[in-house]
Amino acid sequence: MSSTSQWMLQGVGAAVAGLFVLTLTLYWFVVCVKLYRYGARFPTGLKPWCYFRDLRAYKEILLSEDRPVTIYYVLLLLTWLLVALSLVLAVMYSQYQLELNQPRTHRRH
Repeated sequence: MSSTSQWMLQGVGAAVAGLFVLTLTLYWFVVCVKLYRYGARFPTGLKPWCYFRDLRAYKEILLSEDRPVTIYYVLLLLTWLLVALSLVLAVMYSQYQLELNQPRTHRRH
């Protein structure tokens, strides 16, 4: 296995981690704060299966206030970019593991 593959794997992994932290930070400190101000209860922001529902509620609040929904679309794009990059990382990691487990054949002339 070449060190280039390891560096690529680490780079994509760092990008996924950074994107995850950015998305989660924006979600907690922008979306959840707005939802709490409008009466959401405590587990908001801690249930991953309600993420898109919370984003829709945030969008509706922004529209009702006649404010731009740019942050909503930025979060939506960041989320899907994170999903796509995570899938790329999973494929790269599985290929890396397959290459590590292959028996090495050395030819002697």
